[in-house]
Amino acid sequence: MTHNTLKDEMHYYLNNGIVQDICQARQSYALLMTVGKNGPKLGASVYVDFFQSLQTILTDHFVIHVTKLFERPNSRYDTISIPSILKFIEENADGLDVLQPSLASQHLYSLGLMNLNPLIDNTNDVTKVILEYFNTQLFLMESSPAYQRLKVLRDKRVAHREAIDISNSPEASFADTFELLKFAQNFAIVVGAAYTSNIYGFINDQFYLGEDMEKSSISLSKVFSVLLN
Repeated sequence: MTHNTLKDEMHYYLNNGIVQDICQARQSYALLMTVGKNGPKLGASVYVDFFQSLQTILTDHFVIHVTKLFERPNSRYDTISIPSILKFIEENADGLDVLQPSLASQHLYSLGLMNLNPLIDNTNDVTKVILEYFNTQLFLMESSPAYQRLKVLRDKRVAHREAIDISNSPEASFADTFELLKFAQNFAIVVGAAYTSNIYGFINDQFYLGEDMEKSSISLSKVFSVLLN
């Protein structure tokens, strides 16, 4: 796809790439938590088989969208992920304008990186800090047991179902895997503010579109109240 400006290209990568994956993962996560919360009641109901199947489908959906966020650039096909966007920023740093240096600096400050004032008037420093911080954190996320567990599930169960034992793969709870989503959200919040002027939320707090995607879990809770009470 051809884009008129680097800003347009970045906007496309964010809105049609990682933001969509974050939202889809948030939706699956919220639905899974709602099903799990009602697990004790489900065990004694006629609906247990249905909701167990739903849990399996939602888990696979969650795994796919979280792991897509961390997929490395591939020479055979285009990927839209955190690593590919970092590569895009690095390759286009000289021509990629920081449109909201003050807002981007505030987000970086919220991540505990540095004092605001030296960054506000120096957009080159904003890009440098973004690349250094998120590349370092990306390595830590990719090395975490949570990501390694999801990657095994994607490669061995979802993408290519293999007759192998995956019980010895790293253990991780859904709470652990949600930290991967929080990292992706913070990335979108900082990069969106810096290079597209979009406001996606606040660091380690709100992610507006993701919260909208969780509304379906409220509806599911109402379904449970009707079926199980």
